[in-house]
Amino acid sequence: MGFFESEKIRFLASRGALAIPEAGVRDELIGAFVLYVHPYMPVLDLQEFFDSIRQTQNSDPVSLILLQAILFAGCAFVDMPLLERTGYQTRRDARKAFYVKVKYLYELDWEPDPIPVIQALLLITYWFESPEDQKDPWYWLGVCRLLANRIGLGRNQKSVRSPPKSWRLSRRLWWLCILQDRVIAITTRKPLQFKEDINMPLLTLEDFETQPIDTGIASLRDSAFLNDAVIRQTLARLCIEKIKLGLLIARILTQNYTPSSISESPVSSVMLYSPNHPLTNLSMNISIRRNLEEWRNSLPDDCVFPAPSTYARQQDPDDRVLLLHRAVLRMFSLMAFGLFYRPLLSANRDPLYEAHFPRCDVKRTVTDVADETARMAEFFYERNMVQNLPPYATTFFISALPTFIVQINSRTEALCDNPRFQFRWCSQAIFQQRDIWPTADHAYALIQAMVSKAQLQDDQGLIPEGLSSEDTGSDTVFPSRELVLPVPATSMLIPDGNMNVVGVLPENIENGAAWLEFNAIFNQYCNSVEAYPAG
Repeated sequence: MGFFESEKIRFLASRGALAIPEAGVRDELIGAFVLYVHPYMPVLDLQEFFDSIRQTQNSDPVSLILLQAILFAGCAFVDMPLLERTGYQTRRDARKAFYVKVKYLYELDWEPDPIPVIQALLLITYWFESPEDQKDPWYWLGVCRLLANRIGLGRNQKSVRSPPKSWRLSRRLWWLCILQDRVIAITTRKPLQFKEDINMPLLTLEDFETQPIDTGIASLRDSAFLNDAVIRQTLARLCIEKIKLGLLIARILTQNYTPSSISESPVSSVMLYSPNHPLTNLSMNISIRRNLEEWRNSLPDDCVFPAPSTYARQQDPDDRVLLLHRAVLRMFSLMAFGLFYRPLLSANRDPLYEAHFPRCDVKRTVTDVADETARMAEFFYERNMVQNLPPYATTFFISALPTFIVQINSRTEALCDNPRFQFRWCSQAIFQQRDIWPTADHAYALIQAMVSKAQLQDDQGLIPEGLSSEDTGSDTVFPSRELVLPVPATSMLIPDGNMNVVGVLPENIENGAAWLEFNAIFNQYCNSVEAYPAG
């Protein structure tokens, strides 16, 4: 072993990157990953992974960077006492520690095989600590793209030397890179990275592990998620449908949004998608609308999220998790429909657009999306399921708030109670996510700024304040019913002539210009203000 290698090992050891939790904690974290993350991010050949964990005959050793990334992903969903046993005071502390381990292992080239590196980096794209962090999800996805292109993951050809399971995994990883590209674009408004023509055929059930999985982990031994082939096929279809929707999202962004800088400084300049004004290519938007409707109408029955009222509060754990993944797909579809229709609130003033996208229909669709978003927030919150949602749920909930603000301001006091309650359910869901996803902190500050800017006269308040689950030691958040408005001077918003925010100075945010989501959300609010009073 050379000097550099020994120094690398000493450095990684001193940072804990080589350390793995004791077997009981490790298995619980892996179990949480399998139930809550792998269904919508199936980066593993699960049977091969479990064989490696158990060190069965002829199994390959587990990649350390991949294992640390799996443990990182599982940290979001295990009970807090388990993390406390390992010395972490909060869930965020635990997640940050495992994230840093993955980061160090990558930066010091611990893993020579690019496949586990891609798998690990895809998993940490769900960690977004601060808008000022240069190595954010967009950065890690860019590394995945470079590695995937280098080894030819996107080429539509099978290697005679690769076994079928390796070929299936390669196809999944390529499509997961594309899907995550769309997720990051719709949640942060950063430009798409996978823009080239996609020649790889869409995934099918044959590309997934749909047969029962043999595992030695006690918490998973009786789980239908691993033992029931029908449920495993449903999970595969949910992933495929989400990828189909991701392709439509890319078309919407390419057609109706343009990356533009939110800062005049080249140092802090960030390119974000902003709606085109005016919209062009009417025929393309008609085609996109038709494709969205076709996707919704052809959704397999086992992928449909039925009306929340049909579900009992107490469910079998497997049914509860399957419900969660159906709801995540529904959530993603509402984000796609909202992304498509919101720019039309102002674009349909054009006579041609008005003929095909009447203003009343567009407003009704945007309102329906916001209403269902609030219903889902209430559903998740009351069943203590918000903490099991992926991080883009924060963007999902916050995207509905401009519609509710406009309704509160434009209605009489007797008619605005419902949008107040809807606003509160969404803000409470975001408040609960603060225990798990750091981006929810920025979203919470954004809510304060939105309410302050709108100058809402609401004595009951719209923004939850109180103890989080980390403070109480419980997995349930009980937001205060005594909700108060922020101080009116919380933020300073300076819209220019195009209704773009050129200065954002919210309280407790040092670098307001880097507050990535505010520009897109504020533009959405301005579009709603312009559209709703008209009719």
